[in-house]
Amino acid sequence: MGAGGLKIEAPDGGIRCARWGRRSCPAARAHTFLAINRNKKSLVLDLGKPAGRDVFLDLVAQADVVWRTFRPGVMARLGLDYQALASVNPRW
Repeated sequence: MGAGGLKIEAPDGGIRCARWGRRSCPAARAHTFLAINRNKKSLVLDLGKPAGRDVFLDLVAQADVVWRTFRPGVMARLGLDYQALASVNPRW
């Protein structure tokens, strides 16, 4: 439908399902990972560091949607709560 997505991953290896694979063929990518991430672009950022947060906020300035999967309170602790994101994207 014309939408594009960019997935931000942690420097520690990203999401767990990327490492799920058949034990008989450890080099094979997990079917779950491939199904969930088909045609997605990804970027590794350390949101715990100022440089990572700056890049993230530059991306938010152009975004229509931000979907977070952190536990409640983590975005606020990182300084990336709704108010911080809305301040860089006036369309929100």
